Formats: sequence, C-alpha cells, structure tokens
Amino acid sequence: MTGNGAKAAEAAGYSSKSAKVRAVRLMNRPRVAAAVKHAQQARAERVGIEADRVLAELEQLAFSRIDHYTIDPVAGTVMAP
Repeated sequence: MTGNGAKAAEAAGYSSKSAKVRAVRLMNRPRVAAAVKHAQQARAERVGIEADRVLAELEQLAFSRIDHYTIDPVAGTVMAP
C-alpha cells in the first residue's frame, strides 16, 4: 500500500494518464474507501505505530535545537538529554 492513490491505481493496472482520476473515483466508492481504511488500521496494529505518535515525534524534531542534546566527541554520536 503506497498511500498515494495515483500510484496505487497504476499498480492496479490503470493507465498512468488516468491514474489520478481513477484513484479519486475509486476512493468515492464506499466499499473501496472501507477496504483502504481497514488496510490502514491493520497496518497500524501490525507495526504498532499510530498517526498521533508519529506527529508527536515530528513535533519534537521540528522544535528541537542542537543545544538540547549532548554530543559525544569521541564516538561522534548525539544523545538526548
């Protein structure tokens, strides 16, 4: 599952020229939308990662500064405080 409707439509055999339109039309079908939602939920359970957790991690990275961390000059690694 790519998360990109046009790429998924191409992978399903639709023409690259019509993939975007096909993806939109397919996602407007209740059974297709439900199947995609089910697959996304199954993946989230399988990998144990939820969107809220990903956003929280991205927020931490986006608003952090290098002086929040300790750098080991010998190993060259960065460690969280």
